Amino acid sequence: MDSLLKFQSLLSEIFQFEASDLDFGIYRTLNYKRDQIDKFIKQDVKSIVENAFSKHKDERLLNITQKFEEARNKVLETLGSGVFTASGDVKAEFKDTPVGKDYLLLKEQKDSAGKIDEIKLQVFNDLYTFFSRYYEEGDFVPQYRYSIKSFRYAIPYNGEEVKLHWANEGQYYTKTGILFRDYAFFSDAGKTYKVIFRTVSAREELSSNKATKARFFVLDDEKPLETSLRGEAEAISKEVVIRFQYRELTDKEVKLFDVEGGSNTARQEKINQKISDEIVKQIKEPALRAFLNAEYKNEKPLLLYQISRFTSKNTKDYFIHKNLRKFLTEQLDYFIKAEVLSIETLEKEPFLDKHITRAKVVREVGEKIIDFLSQIEDFQKKLWEKKKFVLKTEYVITTDRIPEEFYAEILKNKEQTKEWRELGLIEGVTPSKAVIQNKKLPVDTKLFSKEFKEKLLEKLTEDSELDEQLDGLLIKSENWQALNLLMEKYRGKVKYVYIDPPYNTSDEGILYRNNYKHSSWIAFLEDRLLKAGNMLSQAGAMAVAIDDTENPHLRLILDKIFSPVNRISTLAIEVNPAGQNIRPNVPALSHAYCHIYAKDIERTQMLLREWTEEEVALYKEKDEIGRYLWDNLRRRGGNSRRRTVQTNGSLCMLT
Repeated sequence: MDSLLKFQSLLSEIFQFEASDLDFGIYRTLNYKRDQIDKFIKQDVKSIVENAFSKHKDERLLNITQKFEEARNKVLETLGSGVFTASGDVKAEFKDTPVGKDYLLLKEQKDSAGKIDEIKLQVFNDLYTFFSRYYEEGDFVPQYRYSIKSFRYAIPYNGEEVKLHWANEGQYYTKTGILFRDYAFFSDAGKTYKVIFRTVSAREELSSNKATKARFFVLDDEKPLETSLRGEAEAISKEVVIRFQYRELTDKEVKLFDVEGGSNTARQEKINQKISDEIVKQIKEPALRAFLNAEYKNEKPLLLYQISRFTSKNTKDYFIHKNLRKFLTEQLDYFIKAEVLSIETLEKEPFLDKHITRAKVVREVGEKIIDFLSQIEDFQKKLWEKKKFVLKTEYVITTDRIPEEFYAEILKNKEQTKEWRELGLIEGVTPSKAVIQNKKLPVDTKLFSKEFKEKLLEKLTEDSELDEQLDGLLIKSENWQALNLLMEKYRGKVKYVYIDPPYNTSDEGILYRNNYKHSSWIAFLEDRLLKAGNMLSQAGAMAVAIDDTENPHLRLILDKIFSPVNRISTLAIEVNPAGQNIRPNVPALSHAYCHIYAKDIERTQMLLREWTEEEVALYKEKDEIGRYLWDNLRRRGGNSRRRTVQTNGSLCMLT
């Protein structure tokens, strides 16, 4: 493959042209600019380079040719007509004369200018080298170059005493949950078939943050395949839906898929192969079967390739640059100075005009590509930063706050009664007006009709605003998005924040994501800590729980956000007296940590008051900071079990 085709192939990969058949998310947006980008790759890049060098070649040749003819005439006038050989060179005995040297130098420049086309290939190689250096599996990795020969990197540094840096600094980490949206692609360029992957069920263990086994995408048990005809007026004539479940494997499936060992990614790939084979068997239309079974990429059939892509989006990390244009532009400038116009080039090339032109063209084409890429990245960034809509709002209201006129309908609702029993709130008791009033039972509006909810809220807000009655707010959302949504309402108003982020122990028993790369974990946590920190009041504080795996990184992040002077304390918390083996061949750990930081420690201390007699009696220990109590940090008492917890009369909103 020549230099131009190699570079064009890289651009097609960077702009994800192989994903042109996909019909969701950012791919749909990319398709709007597909023709413009395709023209740029296939036509404009070559034209820009050709025009730049053609202009340079014509101007330089005209100038050198004039000087060359003048030097030739001067040689003839000075040394006579017998000075040249038949090939036009100066005879050996005249080469060291002043006019002979001038003539030979200009002849070499003229020959070099005529061979300028050779430099064009270097331009395409330069551009390929630059963009492939930073592009990696759909993302541009922010690796600042320091040395080309030794492949060392630099970090952005502004003279800090201590600098915390990680591989993905300057990027948003956007992958914090499992996505169950439809994934669609077309079988061929003519869009004869639209194939949709749809997750129809995702089974999780209720009321727990932990699961017993890993979960995988498998075919739906009841109906793995659906096909439907479309109207003739539409571009798509047939739609094929492949239905998936996301759940634990049964013992039978573990043996069927042969996935008893290996990583979750490798196990999912084995399952994908079985899924692909099964779907191809069930496809009735020969044309569609041929499309899906034809080799597509990486020696995989089209269907298997798309299934792998669909399932892998839940195992790979995804990032969005906060300023891709700035990063790539800075790196392009360094690349041109360090490699295109390197000291080695300057030393071995007597005529630098062509390399200066080469550098100018690399910069011109590179900046145009960066412009395209940054438009796409900035668009994704805006989508990520845009405050999201609240899709659904429900309320949990304790019965002591609800007027009696609603009791009859509440008692008729079997789903609400079932929920109370599952929570252990009315064991062995038949719900009645007296029971629900005395026990202050929670009524969840999601179990009732829209009319009931609106009527109830209208009644509750006759004398006061709804916000004034809310005792709590629960938001179900991607965590950064939730913080972003709440920022303006709660900025500087929150007194205390406690978070318990993933410990990153690679424990597959944890339901939520718990096996990040260290750099991904830091990128994920820093942005969310910054948002939460901005919500704190000046006298507020934040506590963050962690164990040994990420403890050093967390301490540095918190120091960066709050400053070490605002660190109140670090608590060691015994979590398992017998210890737990997180890593093989390492002593078992019995504790975790809790880091506590103030927004402004001086403002926090100003809120301290005199101790009461009861508090002095309880907090008997004392040091230079104040009084304290040694105590076991564990649940205890009658409310230590979930099923014995009673609600205190409250109204909270679930979003």
